[in-house]
Amino acid sequence: MHSERLGKHAWRHVARVIKIGEHAPVEPVEVRATDGKGNAQTQTWDGNGREHTYVFEMAASLSLIEIDPRGRLVEELPGSHDDLKFDDRRPPRWKFIYNNFGGLLRFFPTLGLDLSLDFSLARILDLRHGLRFVVYRSEATEIGVTASYSYGFGNKITAARLSSALGVSLGVSRIDPSFAQAIGAAPTPGTLLTASASWGYDDRLFVWEPMRALSLGAGLAVDEAVLDSGQVLSQGVASLGWESILALADGHGLAMTVDGAGTFGDLKIARQMLSVGGASALRGYDVASLLGRWYAFGRVEWRHMYTHELDINFLHSLYVRGIGGGLFAEAGIVSPCESYALDDKSFAADVGYSVRIFADWFGVSQTTLNLDFAVPIVRHDRSCFGQLASETNSVPIGFYFSFGPPW
Repeated sequence: MHSERLGKHAWRHVARVIKIGEHAPVEPVEVRATDGKGNAQTQTWDGNGREHTYVFEMAASLSLIEIDPRGRLVEELPGSHDDLKFDDRRPPRWKFIYNNFGGLLRFFPTLGLDLSLDFSLARILDLRHGLRFVVYRSEATEIGVTASYSYGFGNKITAARLSSALGVSLGVSRIDPSFAQAIGAAPTPGTLLTASASWGYDDRLFVWEPMRALSLGAGLAVDEAVLDSGQVLSQGVASLGWESILALADGHGLAMTVDGAGTFGDLKIARQMLSVGGASALRGYDVASLLGRWYAFGRVEWRHMYTHELDINFLHSLYVRGIGGGLFAEAGIVSPCESYALDDKSFAADVGYSVRIFADWFGVSQTTLNLDFAVPIVRHDRSCFGQLASETNSVPIGFYFSFGPPW
């Protein structure tokens, strides 16, 4: 594709369309060019031969050119993992996508609310490149923002997603003052700066209610905790994860996960520690009760469906479609905050049940409402840099209400 100016109000735009593949079809191929003044011209090639050159004489510079503007062609190429229609339009269009609004209501040791808002920005039909933005708050973070770029590769799992991705991200967040408390010191607010790189593989066809899946992931991150007192603490974090979902029968599946992570560097406050507790790990324990320099945990869950035949309308906003459940057992180990060596308080385990309500917002955006109940089997009085976390251990059951994708 190239353009040349012929005069003050005269331009020539030349575009060449080439067929690739061993058995290219013979069918008409339309190309439409639009100049900067909004004038459009359409030319059609009958499809004979391997290539054709289109020449457009127009009054202004080129604004847009499209192959098959009416979407009539079937474009397939054996072995290709791209969406071949992505290159049919120059410049490409962009899409700003709302991915999910997630929430978690914690009922112990005190009432708390975690929230996240997730968006993506990408070129339409581009399976390789994407940007993602997340705004969140959690028990350890007052407010945080993360921006990430991902490069997709591997096999095509769905028409819109490849199996693997490499990603880099930058984040900034305000530390909850109680998580920046050192031994004998008062709570200290601060700011956390994060840069990370990750790799992931995921072959699930459905995100919201997967029947089968194999997921692998690894990541490295560098964190700089800048406390308001002027102290700067640096650390690195490495993580690995594996998840598998196996179909047992119609409406029944076995979900398993193993996850681990470790941190190193100038470790002096609780906010730098890793947790194996909370809604995303061992649900019978609070996040602050299982902090340490490294952890590993595993989970086994029997998932089952009660019904998929519901159509309950809540104020024309939330539409409930089905109800399912999950019986789970979880166990993990976590080092103390002060060292990497395990001690007699490093083991934790729980059992519980999860009620899942499958719904969608406004009939278009899927969500899963989770009611998780977990009973801790092992209880210990643990501390982290002088902060005692025994308050959580006095609670006989963990209860979370959350909405968003299942783990």
